[in-house]
Amino acid sequence: MSAPRPAARFVVTFAAAYAVLLALSGPLGGAHASATRAAWNAVARACGGALEPGIAIRFDAAPPGPGGTESVMSLSRARTGFDMRFEYGSRPFAYWPTAIMAALALATPAGWPRRLRALVLGVLAVQAFAALGALAFVADAFRRFDPVSAAREAAWWQSALSHFVDRILPAPLLFTLVPLGLWAILGFRCGDWGVNASKGALA
Repeated sequence: MSAPRPAARFVVTFAAAYAVLLALSGPLGGAHASATRAAWNAVARACGGALEPGIAIRFDAAPPGPGGTESVMSLSRARTGFDMRFEYGSRPFAYWPTAIMAALALATPAGWPRRLRALVLGVLAVQAFAALGALAFVADAFRRFDPVSAAREAAWWQSALSHFVDRILPAPLLFTLVPLGLWAILGFRCGDWGVNASKGALA
């Protein structure tokens, strides 16, 4: 009868931690969006100039808009006159997955060193995945709307990029499954749940 206890504590702790992060999504979500824009701008300045002089990629704050938008992405290429802006909200693909990862790590029935390691590494990995999604969106926007990019990219790359941006990134469960998968790798151990290691469970 003792086996369900770690699972019950996990569920209660996860629900409480996630509820707190949801309740604080206003101030924490805004601060997270600001930090994300700053980090992405630093990467964009380095990558844009390295790819081609005259390419500019910027992420700026925007007034709150429909659907929870709070940021704007600006893309331009000087030699072709390409210039576009996209408003977006970072919470669905950056803040919410981070909150799920944090709640999972904190609720893990393990010692604090492993919880904190899972928290730090998991949050960093979630941010890296969100940045990868943003990078794919940027590359796809140049491919779709800038004739120079469309002309010089291989057909297989254009097809793969379009599939990733149109089909995979918008999948409703993607940014829930990513933190769950990371937690399973970084924090989950069968032995934490009262499973007998002699029966083949991982310690």
